[in-house]
Amino acid sequence: MVHDIAGSVAGFASFPNGGAGDGTVVEDDFMNAGNSVVTHELGHGFNLAHTFNGDNDGVDCPPDADCTVDGDGVCDTPPHKEGDCGMTNPCPGGGIWDNSRKNYMSYCGGTTRFTAGQRDRVLSAAYGSVRGTLFLSEGCIPADLPIETGITQIIYPYNQPLCDDTFSPIIEIKNYGTAAITTLTIETWLDGALYGTTNWAGNIAVDALGLVTLNPVTVTLGAHDIEYRIVDNNSMGIDTYIENNTLCTNLFFEPTVTDIPSCWDFEAGIIPQSWTTQGPLIRTQAYDSPQCANNGNTCLMFDAYNLNAGGGGTSSTLMMVPFDLTGLPGAALNFDVAMRQNYYADFTTTLEVMVSTDCGQSFTSVYLRKDTYFGNTEDLHTVPAPSSLPSSSWEPSSCNDWRRDIADLSAFVGGEVLVAFKMTIDRNRGENLYIDNICIQSCDGAVAAIPFNGPEVCYPDTVLIEGSTGNGYNYVWFKNGKPIPGEVNANLEVNLPGKYFIAVDVNGCRFTSDTVEVIINNPPTTQIIGNVSVCAGTPPRWMPSPDFLNTSGRQVKQPRSSRWWIPDNIL
Repeated sequence: MVHDIAGSVAGFASFPNGGAGDGTVVEDDFMNAGNSVVTHELGHGFNLAHTFNGDNDGVDCPPDADCTVDGDGVCDTPPHKEGDCGMTNPCPGGGIWDNSRKNYMSYCGGTTRFTAGQRDRVLSAAYGSVRGTLFLSEGCIPADLPIETGITQIIYPYNQPLCDDTFSPIIEIKNYGTAAITTLTIETWLDGALYGTTNWAGNIAVDALGLVTLNPVTVTLGAHDIEYRIVDNNSMGIDTYIENNTLCTNLFFEPTVTDIPSCWDFEAGIIPQSWTTQGPLIRTQAYDSPQCANNGNTCLMFDAYNLNAGGGGTSSTLMMVPFDLTGLPGAALNFDVAMRQNYYADFTTTLEVMVSTDCGQSFTSVYLRKDTYFGNTEDLHTVPAPSSLPSSSWEPSSCNDWRRDIADLSAFVGGEVLVAFKMTIDRNRGENLYIDNICIQSCDGAVAAIPFNGPEVCYPDTVLIEGSTGNGYNYVWFKNGKPIPGEVNANLEVNLPGKYFIAVDVNGCRFTSDTVEVIINNPPTTQIIGNVSVCAGTPPRWMPSPDFLNTSGRQVKQPRSSRWWIPDNIL
């Protein structure tokens, strides 16, 4: 609650995202029973959109082809335009009109209701997003209880594909009581039935966190619900505040993919059931979108345009089923990507591909591109920003809107990996990101980067590094781990020290060379000394000045010169 909000704003709120700007703000004048501002804003806080969402600022009827996605994403609130609050709804689609015009999430007067569909959406946000932490709020826990513990989070595995049918869960416990916790009894429930019990012994100090590894669990193929329950503390039974004693997650087990290459074009209109998503805001879903004729018209979409992150930014992760790269000479992940550049130049959208060798407990980044931000050279977008603030989200409409990108997986051959796509926006919202035709494939080949001279030379000489050549090769040169803008030819001439290597993309694979460390030695500072007297047996030493130029601070290459010493003007 605040005393004043700039402009004619009674309140505002963010959708659940967990960012710095996540929350609800209301002016004190509207904190009373005479209006519904708090109700409306808290609706946003639990992931409810306006009933007129998608009306293009009151110009158009919102789309209504799929009620679970279009409009406000709720099926029992008919889409309408913001200003339409009369006795009938001018927009097509049917449904109970009062469910929208008298809804707390409309801008109509006399609002009196939420709907059953909105209730389900609120509950989903409450239990499945960052709002779930409200159930773990320490403000709900009575103070000065001698024995009081809670499960704060599931460390592993959490909402992800499983790499094996047997795993040992890890959960985090907090001691909220006034006495140390030395024993715990924790039940594991699998698909609604008690699976087993872990009797743990250790020490969790007062107001401290502790990790508890539970007894192994074995699952069958398919999707599973797993729940963990604290049922005893220090042999004194269940504690007083039971709401934080239980935590659950969804898991999916499917045999590791061994058939390489494997590709997904999403033409069935669904994401494989074994893939999982994490992240409260940016929805990942199959989405109809015109593309090249041979690629169909369905792809994945990270929906960053329609869901407001509340100013603090957010991210969403898509995890694929694990892959077995054993026995492959090399491997690569390649995919099509399309995105319109954000109209706001200082908004950043990032796409990252990450690989885990421990089934999602830790990840290594193998691909990272960003939308334009302060002239970043690794632009993620494939089409330029609109000339004015867009009023609707963008969809790819031609083959030219797409780009084929490659992530090298060769460093992980010989084992099993879990691959994840992660999209991040740093502000309120971003542009929708589209991904299609994902392939994991074997790569058999190698490239080299060989210094023609050097790699150690004296300035102003340069080092010519020659890369491997071949049909269809696309080159990217790197210096100190970062791509060199504009250097896309097989050879590279270097006049600055650093560590250089070449990446070659060909036939959906990326091959990288060994690193060449170039050393550029500066010539010594020298001068010719005039007439001198020396003692017998101690010859003088003369050093010539270097014959290179440095014009206006720019290094200018000069040909190697020859030098002669001339005594008494006789050569």
